[in-house]
Amino acid sequence: MKVTIEIPDHYYLGSWVDESGIEYPPLDPAKETLASANEDWKEFAFDMAEIIEKELTKQS
Repeated sequence: MKVTIEIPDHYYLGSWVDESGIEYPPLDPAKETLASANEDWKEFAFDMAEIIEKELTKQS
């Protein structure tokens, strides 16, 4: 089975501010998504599970 999902853009759009307050422009979407997933992996995992659940519900 193959399920295609769309990762919400708040995971990869927008700039980043580091601990010293320096703002960095967004990197590429894959790197931004990985950084978001690593930063708060529980929230990311639950969000992805919810998205997958919705897609599977559509297919059933």
